[in-house]
Amino acid sequence: MVQIVLLHNGKTTGISEQRYIGITDEPLSEEGIAELQDRFSEGFYPLLSAVCSSPMQRCLQTAKILYPGFPPTVMEGFRPRSYGRYEGKSYIDLKDDAPYQSWVRSIGKLPFPDGEPEAEAKERYLTTFDELANRLRSTMSPEIALRIGIILHREIITTILSERLPGHENPLKYQLKNGEYFTINLTDTGIALVGRNTVKA
Repeated sequence: MVQIVLLHNGKTTGISEQRYIGITDEPLSEEGIAELQDRFSEGFYPLLSAVCSSPMQRCLQTAKILYPGFPPTVMEGFRPRSYGRYEGKSYIDLKDDAPYQSWVRSIGKLPFPDGEPEAEAKERYLTTFDELANRLRSTMSPEIALRIGIILHREIITTILSERLPGHENPLKYQLKNGEYFTINLTDTGIALVGRNTVKA
């Protein structure tokens, strides 16, 4: 059996300020580090056989705090997309920006000005996940149980689950707070949701 833990990275300053943080390579904030350490001490995070990660600092630092004995395998395909002109800005910064207001009214369907198109980013995320899943399927055996953690950004987790679970649910159903995670099982041809682990407000 192979399980995969899709774990959302810890908080950064920009995330706490509700800014669009995609390719901006922010480190974890002091608050983010403390939250992860506290939950680690409480036994919130599962044991793993190996760790993979986005190449961004916030994910690599999350992996180091939670799984210090497992140097993560960095997966470039899980690099988050650029938010273009909105990168690093908050809703307040953009409230008078006409193209941004058009983007909001489109419920995110319009492209980010100067950013990576959503369709291209989704294809990259899913291709990277599918390639990893297929490699792991080749190791599946009734005698061997593996649990692989992947430290990722929220958008990538929602994309994987909404596109690869049966039913193609709304991505908003799979939103996680920082430091939370989903567990899935690999099947012969797809994935199956095991559970969602959330923190108390």
